[in-house]
Amino acid sequence: MNTLIAWLLCGPKTDKSEAGATATEYGLLVTFIALLIIAGLTLFGTELSAWYGRLGFKLGGFAT
Repeated sequence: MNTLIAWLLCGPKTDKSEAGATATEYGLLVTFIALLIIAGLTLFGTELSAWYGRLGFKLGGFAT
């Protein structure tokens, strides 16, 4: 019972050598997401710009 209480209070024991691996995995994940965003903006950038331009033109009437 004491072991369960200690585990609940302190959390599970982790190996300290895994801390660098976790940071590396998060770094790779952030890099992959950034590459996806860059690729998406490169492929659809002109279409998005035109869409936002039309949206701004339509919403411009509400500002006056």
